[in-house]
Amino acid sequence: MTAMVDSVGGEAAVKHLIEGSPIKKAGQPEEIATAALFLATDDSSFVTGQLIRVDGGIDI
Repeated sequence: MTAMVDSVGGEAAVKHLIEGSPIKKAGQPEEIATAALFLATDDSSFVTGQLIRVDGGIDI
């Protein structure tokens, strides 16, 4: 849920995506930031060539 979602009509505009997702909730910017921060630190030093999907199971 970001300003981009607000610009297209807010949560109501993406309600069908949320309802169709396995965890039934919209992602928050902090959840994306947590994954990015992990990749930017030494905690991810043994991670190579992976696709890390931070999408709550929503596949558009």
